[in-house]
Amino acid sequence: MDTEQDAKKEAAIATTEAGKLSEQVYAIKIRKDQDVTEATEKLVEIKRIHKNIDTRRKTITSPLRKAIKDIDELFKEPLAQLKDSEALIKEAIIKYHEAVERRAAKRADKIESQADAGEIGIADAMGKISNIKQAESHVRTENGSANIRTITRIRITDPSKVPTKYFLRPRVIEALRIEVEDDVRRLGGEVPTGAEKYEEKNLAVRGA
Repeated sequence: MDTEQDAKKEAAIATTEAGKLSEQVYAIKIRKDQDVTEATEKLVEIKRIHKNIDTRRKTITSPLRKAIKDIDELFKEPLAQLKDSEALIKEAIIKYHEAVERRAAKRADKIESQADAGEIGIADAMGKISNIKQAESHVRTENGSANIRTITRIRITDPSKVPTKYFLRPRVIEALRIEVEDDVRRLGGEVPTGAEKYEEKNLAVRGA
């Protein structure tokens, strides 16, 4: 079976069916009760055809999704092992790099203190500091290389002190809405201050 050709054939048929219905829908006007009845009948037809097309789509995609899922499962363990191994080596290298940096800084501070106290001359101090072993940020091997980079990150240490403007951004408000709705609808909690419960109409369509 040629899956790609089957998909293209089914998609072409589906496009034709949906196109015809779309043309009819644009002509619908709701001005009286009879129009509502006729429009409802059209909704039922749309729902029926949508379900039919989706079923045909799934007959093609479901086996593919299952095959992909099965293959992913076969590769899951070795990929996870390699990811863990990579993380362990990276962590060990970074810890060593940080230890070398701390030793170098400690050694430099000691030399600077000796210079400030007049125990050694400035030129001698500069020479000693230049000879301190520094942490290597770039390592090259025969097959590749690795670079240690310092990346600036942000963490929230006290949400109550974060400026209000951040809480007014759409993504944050939507995240808050999801959490509040979950507490109210699923857990039966009270609507908190700053939120409200409202109703909106929804039209449910069901075939005969």
